[in-house]
Amino acid sequence: MKYLIAAMCLIVTMTGITISAKTNKYDTLYVFSKKAFLYESPSVTSNRVLMVSQGDPLIVIKSQPHWKYVKTAKKKGWISQYVTSKDKPITVQTRLQQSKFDEKKAVRKRISSFSSGAVTRGFTADSDKKEGVKVDENAVIIMESTKPKSEDVSEFIDDGNLGDTP
Repeated sequence: MKYLIAAMCLIVTMTGITISAKTNKYDTLYVFSKKAFLYESPSVTSNRVLMVSQGDPLIVIKSQPHWKYVKTAKKKGWISQYVTSKDKPITVQTRLQQSKFDEKKAVRKRISSFSSGAVTRGFTADSDKKEGVKVDENAVIIMESTKPKSEDVSEFIDDGNLGDTP
């Protein structure tokens, strides 16, 4: 009998822990648009409670179709689900940092592919030391940074019959 009562107490305790764990777990959303408003009720015609900005975290307390009742660091209110996201939006600063990283990665790949191509063609580290061969590094940099005009590209394609090939 003692074991039966102990087992029932254990089951009731575990069930209570499971239920409280589910009710205490709130979803976090982020403001996706540049700015949005929290409202007193789930309607854009109700009074505005607070303006929130892009990236602000919102703790979801309850949901209705198209609306979420959320808590911010300052206040609680209703917000349209269409101005929120489960993922934190990427800021311009984050994107710029990513593009700098991507640029460095691209340069490393380009250098690697040039080296591989040179080795394939039989060039070695001593190749530029041969008589009569001069490497103008500045000319290569200028050449790589020059972008052709769209008219020149069109003329090149037309003259070489490169368009509409079967």
